[in-house]
Amino acid sequence: MLARMPPKHLMILDIPLMPRSS
Repeated sequence: MLARMPPKHLMILDIPLMPRSS
């Protein structure tokens, strides 16, 4: 499933998961 999704989709989820702004 993840392989089918583009890498961009993973990044979008990574941003909110990793609070770099904090």
